[in-house]
Amino acid sequence: MFTTQSLPLAAYLYLARKLRLSNIQVNQSNANAEFCFDDPHSLGPELETAFLNNENSTLVPPNDYYNAIKFVRGKMQRVLNSKGANRG
Repeated sequence: MFTTQSLPLAAYLYLARKLRLSNIQVNQSNANAEFCFDDPHSLGPELETAFLNNENSTLVPPNDYYNAIKFVRGKMQRVLNSKGANRG
């Protein structure tokens, strides 16, 4: 399992189908959304580093990325709303 609180990274992983988004949960310590991805080969940290370093392997079409951000943000918002997370 690979988890991140980064919406941009979650959208990239979802869009690029590098890992499967399995769940979104609320982190109890800070009330932020935590994106949980199935990671049977422990690739998450490597994919995160590549994404953060803007490596060519992480390039995706801009319009598709924008749509993935909207999709993942919508799923995140539903989870936060359903859990009653207070997001000051």
